[in-house]
Amino acid sequence: MEAIAVCGVVSSLLTAAHGCGQGRSGADPVPAVTVSVPPRDADRLIEPLLTFAARSGWTVSVRTDSAAARDADLVISDSAGRLVAQVRPGSPVVARARQLAGAAGLPAP
Repeated sequence: MEAIAVCGVVSSLLTAAHGCGQGRSGADPVPAVTVSVPPRDADRLIEPLLTFAARSGWTVSVRTDSAAARDADLVISDSAGRLVAQVRPGSPVVARARQLAGAAGLPAP
């Protein structure tokens, strides 16, 4: 439950920080990457995802709710006890989603 709260707060802060910089020149025109992670793995995945996004200057939203799996650009799920990553077809941020999967230690989908 703590992971859900932490992810929500971090996601909100990153989204707010990104919105503050939009008026400046050089702001990233690419939309935020939304990542869905299993709640029980959030503590392990959040740090590498956010670290990589911060180093790259990207906005990322990490969600643990069940609705996120339908809408996320990158879905990390548990498949028979093994984490797998899938990029949503048609996502405007496919390349970034693949790089985030790699940063989380998952094979790029």
